[in-house]
Amino acid sequence: MSVDYPNGSSGSAHRPEETAAAAAKEIIGKATDRARAALESATDQVSDAYSRASDKAKDIADTVDPFVQEKPYLSLGLAVLGGFILGLLLAGRGPRTIYVKPVVTPRSH
Repeated sequence: MSVDYPNGSSGSAHRPEETAAAAAKEIIGKATDRARAALESATDQVSDAYSRASDKAKDIADTVDPFVQEKPYLSLGLAVLGGFILGLLLAGRGPRTIYVKPVVTPRSH
């Protein structure tokens, strides 16, 4: 099937719209593949980080557990003190604005 275009060229059944659509599909497909690969890589990194953090938390819990078993009231007091200090640090008091009055010198006449 031959098509005559207004510019005088003739072509097969592939019109410019079809060629552009095919090129767009190819570009979108490549972008999708790259996005999928990036997402898989990010997912793997997050999973690894979670595993490391979980293992570290278990190690810390295993280290602290005997102390808590031996001295529960001291452990509770230290936890309360730590929470209080952390609360003070995180709460803040908002931005501090200091207004300084300019020094006014008397005018000499």
